Amino acid sequence: MNPDANTWKPSVSAATWTPGAPAPAPAPTPAAPTKQESNVSDIDESDPLWQLVLKIANGDREKATRMINDPDSLTQYPEVVEFLTTAGSSEDMDMETDNVTDDVTEQLAKEVEAK
Repeated sequence: MNPDANTWKPSVSAATWTPGAPAPAPAPTPAAPTKQESNVSDIDESDPLWQLVLKIANGDREKATRMINDPDSLTQYPEVVEFLTTAGSSEDMDMETDNVTDDVTEQLAKEVEAK
């Protein structure tokens, strides 16, 4: 700061300041989109996990949908934990089955070529 500087004083000959135009009105906030409940579900009805959760919910689709949308809460049900454990091992078995299927396919292809 400059110690020799004078403090600011408004000029007595200056006209009184007024804003040129009123401030524009704020834009209205858009209405929150309404949540549309759909009777059509994107859940695979043949999914074994869905069927298990629906069974736990005693057939209540809304409750089952809420439950399946919160996977962390599903771990409190022992049958779900057991299902997930066995489903993980069956996927490994599926991979082994795929390898066996590939071997059989290759063997059949060789037999056909040999004929």
